[in-house]
Amino acid sequence: MMFNREHVTDALRFWELARIPYNLALLAVTIGAAFVERSQCDDCYPVAASQVLTVGWWAVMANIAYSTVYLVDLFVQSSDFRPMRLYWRSAIWLVGTAFASYIAWPIASVVFYPF
Repeated sequence: MMFNREHVTDALRFWELARIPYNLALLAVTIGAAFVERSQCDDCYPVAASQVLTVGWWAVMANIAYSTVYLVDLFVQSSDFRPMRLYWRSAIWLVGTAFASYIAWPIASVVFYPF
């Protein structure tokens, strides 16, 4: 299946601009989880480089997962349902960001748990 330039440009324009608030939401969740976990300890060690690298690795994984939406978007744009994409894109972004945030909290809690 070949996608035309208009479909690819349209998908890139929407999803890459939406990636910014997606990453900001995950950053806020990660900082919140780190704050909650670190505030439970009076004599915690400072955040280690390994913890920062682990969070960075998970951020890369979250962005790879985010990129899978292109497959769905380009498939729908190649169909007769293309005019409806404006309605479902925002809903997919919202549900996906909420789900990623739901997953990010326990991961960040484990990474920043004060041992």
